[in-house]
Amino acid sequence: MKTFVSAAVAALISESSAIDLNSHGKPDVWGPNGTDYENNDPRYDFSRIGISYNTKAPAGTAECRPGDWVSIHYKAKLSRDLREVSDTRLNPGTDKQPVNFLLGASDTFKCFDLGIQKLHKGDIATLSCPSFYAWGGARTEAPLGGGIIPYNSDITFEVEVLDCNREKVFDHNVTNVQSQPKFTTMQPDRCMYLHLEESN
Repeated sequence: MKTFVSAAVAALISESSAIDLNSHGKPDVWGPNGTDYENNDPRYDFSRIGISYNTKAPAGTAECRPGDWVSIHYKAKLSRDLREVSDTRLNPGTDKQPVNFLLGASDTFKCFDLGIQKLHKGDIATLSCPSFYAWGGARTEAPLGGGIIPYNSDITFEVEVLDCNREKVFDHNVTNVQSQPKFTTMQPDRCMYLHLEESN
């Protein structure tokens, strides 16, 4: 019996040593997941997001990296029927302004935190995202109207990367930014409630 067990263990060890964990040089390590895009990242999270390039930035443009301040415009559609539920250029109360966030800091959808790390300034791409990397099971009014975004809906984002900087830069020449209050009537240790205009 001992001889049989020893032989079985030796066979398993020799089999496992043949497994190549090196992902260099082989694209799409988790299988194809987009048009004109090859995923050579061994991290499983990145395999859940499909990326298809619509327009590519010029060769040599640096990728957006975690820690960058990113500025994007996007359209969000339900993957199942392509109904548009959000558009940063049309959403009420947004003044057609792009969305800005710190990449990789959970300031936005998980889909953006991951997918935009594979994009460059100037790229226009389609990100196919499972529901749990977008709105998930949260009750969310569609900013473009039409009621609640169906729970646990996979989302297709059309993303245009306007910029990704290493640090946030404020443009003091912009005239359509609302002036900030000099004081507040809010009291310490008091609760407050914010209501988004876009949810009306």
